Amino acid sequence: MAGDLVSRPGTPAVLTALSSGTPFAAECVIMAARDGTRAGFTTLDEPVYIDLSLGAGTDTCDADMVLSALTLSEGLDASFFEMQGPLGPVLTGPEVDGGKWNDADAWLVAVSPGIAGFVPLMSGKVREARSEDLRFVLEIRNQGDLLNQDLGKVLTPYCDADLGDARCGYALVPVAATVTAVTDAMRFSIGYSGTFADDHFNLGKIEFTGGVLDGVVAKNLFDFTSGGVGAGAVVLWEPLPALPQVGDPLEIAIGCAKTRSACRAFHGDTRPFRGFPDQPGTEQLLQYPDGTA
Repeated sequence: MAGDLVSRPGTPAVLTALSSGTPFAAECVIMAARDGTRAGFTTLDEPVYIDLSLGAGTDTCDADMVLSALTLSEGLDASFFEMQGPLGPVLTGPEVDGGKWNDADAWLVAVSPGIAGFVPLMSGKVREARSEDLRFVLEIRNQGDLLNQDLGKVLTPYCDADLGDARCGYALVPVAATVTAVTDAMRFSIGYSGTFADDHFNLGKIEFTGGVLDGVVAKNLFDFTSGGVGAGAVVLWEPLPALPQVGDPLEIAIGCAKTRSACRAFHGDTRPFRGFPDQPGTEQLLQYPDGTA
């Protein structure tokens, strides 16, 4: 492994150790989720503390990670690896299955106990995240993986931007709320400041900002029912990975039907609209003349 590390820059103490023939004993992975939450893991059987000098201070890498399928490539080929570890207070099942760690930034480094510093191996993003039994499984790929993807645009009558993202440009303002009652993983009541009519948040999204579902995002809200001032009930398209609890904080935001008329309602014009409602679709190809004009 030392031969692979020589071509990758390291801190002075690490380079000195390498030149003296000291082997590296483990790898560490540090991740930063979209909400800023950071987590670290190591293949050693004891924690490791690493300062990546990224402005976030020292990261703690918890023990007992298993690293597999590690491929480090040069040039335009993709580098990737898979990591597994026990679910717990750092990476919970609801967070992993709910998407909190999707597209998280990840850094893989090599370390050796007793030697300060590390050797950077690769950086990338979490492209797949899931839980299996009581373990998390994450697949990390570097930017080279983008070259393996087919690039193209699917023409549909609907806008392919998400309301409030950079491509849409609409100033989306979520509403802070808390869970007040729970029926099941798809239906629960919320409390907030203000009054909103029935269906106001339909097609919108909910993002939990605390509790067991912290970081979980539920999109395309199926139905919103007003309960009067400061109260409402929601029905989701799909069940959450865990039951929300009364008092859990969240943010709820309106949605968009992604039609040209909906775009006009939000922006006042249709210039941001990214759909193709006037493009003939397969329904034109499948039509059969009925014998009339």
